[in-house]
This record gives sequence, structure tokens and C-alpha cells, in this order.
Amino acid sequence: MATGHSKSGISAVFSWKSQAVARLTKIGEFGWDIEKLDVTTLDSSSQFKEYVPGMVDPGDFTIEGFLATDDTNGQVVMFTDAKARTTGTALITLPTTLGTVTFTGTALITEIKIGDITKEGIPIKVKLSWMGATTLSIGA
Repeated sequence: MATGHSKSGISAVFSWKSQAVARLTKIGEFGWDIEKLDVTTLDSSSQFKEYVPGMVDPGDFTIEGFLATDDTNGQVVMFTDAKARTTGTALITLPTTLGTVTFTGTALITEIKIGDITKEGIPIKVKLSWMGATTLSIGA
């Protein structure tokens, strides 16, 4: 029987073009959606709809944190790539307390929002779209 445990997200890392991005507070949900295709015909004997799997949609995800203009290899490169509409390798690494778990693929930055300027900091939110196949790797 599996005895998995939930773990804190502390120490999770998002990397863009092999560089960890600093000052993040949240890495949004990621994964796949699998299209289902209706193949029901008039002579389907069960009177239930019938489906087959279709295309896999890798979807979008967001990262959030605080603006860090001194993160020249992370945030600043992401801002530059977004403006240039350049894709890059995105890597999400989960905390090591879960073993070695990564999710990777090529992504395009589709939105950058710089939030309200407050005494606590200046929040940022970046939306990325996976641009094809992604890989989930789970090791012990």
C-alpha cells in the first residue's frame, strides 16, 4: 500500500533557460489535458457515448513572485525574451523531499504583469504556454 505524504512547496525551483528565477512565491498548476473524441455512431449497441483519446494539450501555467531587477540571469532574461517573443526551456523542480521530480519543456512567455507597488514589494505574475511535448520525470 502506498504511503505517500504531502510536502511543503518550500525549495521548489523554476528555471528559465537553465537559470533559476529568483524571488518566486508561487508556481501555478501544470500538467496535461487530453482531448476526448466522440466516436459514437447510430449503431452503437450500448446506447452510451463512446470516446477515444485525442490530442494532448500541454496547457499554460503561471509563476508569481516579487520583482527582482538584479536577477539578471532569471527575471531580466524572461522580460527580454517575452518582448522578443523568444521561446526557452522551462524547468519546474519540486522539493527534494519528494525525491527527484521535474517537469520540463519548451515554453513561450505570453503575459507579464507587474502588480501594485506597496511597502511589502512589487509583485510580478508571468504566464507561460508550453509549446509542444513536455516531460514529467519522477525518480526515487
